Amino acid sequence: MSEKMRCEYEEITARLPGQFAAFQCKHCGKKTTIPAALKEKFDDIVARMPPCEKLAGKNVSARKPVTPQTAPAAPAISTLNLAGPGTQLKRMLSKVGIKATANCSCNARARKMDEMGIEWCEENINEIVSWLKEEAGKRKLPFLSFPTKVLVQRAIKAAKRVRDAQVREKKVVDNTETNTNE
Repeated sequence: MSEKMRCEYEEITARLPGQFAAFQCKHCGKKTTIPAALKEKFDDIVARMPPCEKLAGKNVSARKPVTPQTAPAAPAISTLNLAGPGTQLKRMLSKVGIKATANCSCNARARKMDEMGIEWCEENINEIVSWLKEEAGKRKLPFLSFPTKVLVQRAIKAAKRVRDAQVREKKVVDNTETNTNE
């Protein structure tokens, strides 16, 4: 495929909480978010993406191309949880082939875990394990309580690491702003 048919992405946020970077195509307005650690490989990632919809002749008038005036500001850490315990658990389960389906409650429960927070998940780990047991039964998958509890604990621990990194990064940004104002 011709390089001229590829989307031309511009970064619209330097860093989102959870170490992510967001990009938007200058032509069709398609947005994509990637882990910041992969920014150096972004051109390789784009090369494997489908062609730009606008350059391919599709009607994409519903999307606004990015301009400095329309580029969204990075959301505050408290308003965006890209790596809460529910999201971490979904990520871990997907690595072994267990993914949310249209008729399961996985996404709603992961969202609840993210919204309620790390401390709630630690206090209600048995309830979370029971959710997973219920879903395993619906899918006719084998279930063992102990390894499932360990998996949930690992998801919580991963969410803590992300939260702590976000707090450290916010402190660095706050200190930089303080130092430049002096």
